Amino acid sequence: MNDHFLVLWLMAFISTVLVETPIYMLFLRERMHLGWAALVSLGLQMATHPVLWLVWPLVSPEVQDTLSYWQLVLVVEIIVTLVEFALLMLVLGLKDWRRALLASLVANTTSTVVGLLH
Repeated sequence: MNDHFLVLWLMAFISTVLVETPIYMLFLRERMHLGWAALVSLGLQMATHPVLWLVWPLVSPEVQDTLSYWQLVLVVEIIVTLVEFALLMLVLGLKDWRRALLASLVANTTSTVVGLLH
């Protein structure tokens, strides 16, 4: 991993945290103190974002040749959304699965769009 890659990852991570944290705080505000909601959001980003950036370069050339860039982005974002949904379920419990799924969908869709616009 070179310095350029690390800088790109750090910029993407900061952007993701800045975009997704207020969204998760909005969805979680009725379930917990806003400070805890911000920490939950940061935990979600720390669990998924670095792993995504470490795994993405390892995707085999065969897969990269089979899928377009946009298809790969879609697959990766679906996986991240589902992982964050599952982690939220651990925090919120089964009764709030709709809220957890919606929060994960909105947060990840928004940060993906913002990231693609840069």
